[in-house]
Amino acid sequence: MLFIIKRYNDKELLLSVEDLRQDKQDIIYALFIGLGLGILFPIIGTFGYFFPDTVLYELHELAIKQMLEHGSKYSFFQYSLLIFCGTVLFSVLREILFRGIIFKLFLRDMNVTFSTIQVSIFFTMMYFTMQFNTLDVLTLLISSVVLCFVTYRTQSIIPAIVISITNDIPLLTIIHTEAFKQDPNSLIVFNSEHIWIYLLALGTTIYFLKQLELKYTK
Repeated sequence: MLFIIKRYNDKELLLSVEDLRQDKQDIIYALFIGLGLGILFPIIGTFGYFFPDTVLYELHELAIKQMLEHGSKYSFFQYSLLIFCGTVLFSVLREILFRGIIFKLFLRDMNVTFSTIQVSIFFTMMYFTMQFNTLDVLTLLISSVVLCFVTYRTQSIIPAIVISITNDIPLLTIIHTEAFKQDPNSLIVFNSEHIWIYLLALGTTIYFLKQLELKYTK
């Protein structure tokens, strides 16, 4: 990756005004896409619950344990500060690097498909060790593909930043609910009894991604 970056002049690595272009409609779309993904991703992390006596179940238990430890480590106020510093600021810096610089560099030599694959591999490798669950490799890959798609369509990293921030909100909320702290498997029960919420989240995510595509292909 460093070799590729060194191939270009320093000025070419700088973000342009266009990269930070703000469009109200794009931001609203990004907000719904981020929340939709954030609601869907915990399903992947708890998928192993339905396969007892397997490695997937062990991964599920480990993820639940880490989520509980993470949730009980901080008070709500402390965690609010952590969200701002660790999620908001980190999301901004992360998207500037991955979508604002690296993705743009790959697009110079490759088409959007291969550029997205390359960036998603780097993105997943870098953040995989910070996840609760080994299965979260899927969420990282999906996130990166969506973020690259949105950045490519809007030609701005602002919507990608909005998605990065908002897709963390549902999981962070779950971790700090009393029901989850008292019975971690309550999340599984909730998932089973309210599957319509996840279908709605999936439909919402696909709908607004399609709206973005239609907006910029007219």
